Amino acid sequence: MASPRSASMTRVETDLAALAMAGLRALPYVLAVAALSATIVFLLLERMAPLYRADARIAVDIGTTDAGVARSVLDGEMQLIRSRDIALGVVESLELSKSAEYRGALAGDSVMRSILVILGLARDVSDLPPDERVLAHFAENLRVVPTGRADGIIVSFWAADPDLAARGANAVAEAYVALRDGATGETAASLADEIARLRAAVADAEAHVAALREAASRLPTGLDAESRAEVEAELASVRASVAAAESEAAAIRAGIAGGTIPDTASIRADAQASALFDEQRSLREALVQETAANPLGNPRIAEIRARLTEVDAALEENARRIAGALDATAVRGRERMADLQKRLADADAATAAAADIAAAEAAVADVQSRLDEALKREDALRQSGVLPDEVRIAARATVPAAPAWPDTAPIGIAAFVAILLLGLTIAVLRELASGRAFRRLPFEPLAGMNSSVAAAGRLRRVEDEELPRAMPDAPSLAPDAEADSSLGEVADSVAGRRRIIVTLAEDSDADGRPLAAVALARALSGRDRTVVLVDLQGDDADGAAMGESAGLPGFSDLLSGDASFAQAIFRDRRSRAHFIPAGHAAIGAEDLAGERFATLLTALDHTYDHVILDCAETVIPGIAPGADAALVASEHGSTDPRTIRAAGQIAKVSTAHIFHLKVDPPRRPRAPDPAPKAEAA
Repeated sequence: MASPRSASMTRVETDLAALAMAGLRALPYVLAVAALSATIVFLLLERMAPLYRADARIAVDIGTTDAGVARSVLDGEMQLIRSRDIALGVVESLELSKSAEYRGALAGDSVMRSILVILGLARDVSDLPPDERVLAHFAENLRVVPTGRADGIIVSFWAADPDLAARGANAVAEAYVALRDGATGETAASLADEIARLRAAVADAEAHVAALREAASRLPTGLDAESRAEVEAELASVRASVAAAESEAAAIRAGIAGGTIPDTASIRADAQASALFDEQRSLREALVQETAANPLGNPRIAEIRARLTEVDAALEENARRIAGALDATAVRGRERMADLQKRLADADAATAAAADIAAAEAAVADVQSRLDEALKREDALRQSGVLPDEVRIAARATVPAAPAWPDTAPIGIAAFVAILLLGLTIAVLRELASGRAFRRLPFEPLAGMNSSVAAAGRLRRVEDEELPRAMPDAPSLAPDAEADSSLGEVADSVAGRRRIIVTLAEDSDADGRPLAAVALARALSGRDRTVVLVDLQGDDADGAAMGESAGLPGFSDLLSGDASFAQAIFRDRRSRAHFIPAGHAAIGAEDLAGERFATLLTALDHTYDHVILDCAETVIPGIAPGADAALVASEHGSTDPRTIRAAGQIAKVSTAHIFHLKVDPPRRPRAPDPAPKAEAA
């Protein structure tokens, strides 16, 4: 069974000429951007410090004819050249830590190196000790590779100073040759002694790590940066409060000794002391007033003085109590300070223990690497019974005349080409995204239909003598099994299209019409889609099939404003689909072109997933331009001129995707039996 899409009346192709023109239009701008970018890259590379490379060649004579064994021995020798012992010796002999290049490595990472670290192209050495930074920088600048045959090794060394590059390569080669000359007569016994010593060193280092971990497990857990900041802030706050309490207590005691209680914050905060303080001030003011009024004295002055003496005594007692409370607060604060300081000290101890463990683990890894190297050499001895018979420097490194990196010209050209291609790609993608690079082919009646097979959709036609319309066999209104299958394909194909028109390609004298719109609405409703069928045929066949009688308000009443949506929308009795009858009045071409018609369809578009318009050929020019899909139902094949004419009428005014649904022809009534007429005659 052919897919319904095979009968589409339109097709879209990519316009390669439009894509080429888009690239040509963007070419001047892309060339300018690419040239500017390449210039920037070139200038940046020119500002970078150049690196020189010097190569020293070492000849390695291996007394074996087995290529695999020789390669294994050569790999072991290259590992030996890259070993830490040789690196330490070369760094010390050349005093690399004092050179300008390696002083930069000690000072910290440069901006370029930070970028390379972020990109994962360089190792982050910011946490390493200074000596380890020098060794890491040395290892990055050293390259050891075999020659084409298993009889030589090339030692390459990179440096910003060409003389240092040559001296570095020669120093590494000389250190290796000296080390190997002392071990040329190495035997299995000497290797066994070295391996035993290294294994003991590994065991001691691992035991040391275990002891450090055991000691660290007894320490409190450390503090992260946020927790440490909180503890330090609290410690500063407690220290300030203790100092304030002690200072205020001292001021109160000094005031008591001097006979004047100071007006401090704590005294004011104490209700009793504050009241006594206010009363003392009031009594003193009253005493001054009475003394001024009666210089010779009177009983009132004596009474005020007696009360003032009592208040002074009570205020002094309260001041001593407040000073004692401040002392207690200071003591508690100092205890809290001690706790916080202990937490910080414990955190520092935990951090130091973690650093010690990390250093011990690094030492274990170093000893383990040397042990692994010795085991490899022992394995090579076990396999071949020999080590290299002789190693010598075949060619010493010379001072390079030109830098090996950066090679500005190739890199600049590569940047120019890459940005040029990227810009053209972006221009083409923008053209594709805008839709201007696609062209819709015009409707081709015969060629379009002959190039595909008609969709196998079928609907049975059943005529009723009382109502000339298509009806399925009773008691079901559903199409037969074959129609279900093909109609389901059509329903799946239009699932993403909102507004669908359904029309017929039939002879004018055909009996009845197939209810393709009703069948499509029910098929879409069965797929959990909200559907409304608008009957623009005007014969009430859709309404009768969906369970409603004629004479109901419908779409024409909506157009005239005589009915609302609630009065004109009905429910199908056999599905969840809704339908709107044609209405009481006829719908003319001026109604279809009016703003009211477009507003009603827009409202339905926003309410339902699909709006199906069942219409005749006469109204297609008015409603087809806004449709997303069209279904041509016909009892003829897809190549029949009547089917092509109906599809072409839609394609002339709309870009909707057109589907063809083939229905069964009507069953003609049988001719009457002539026998009774003969008897009557």
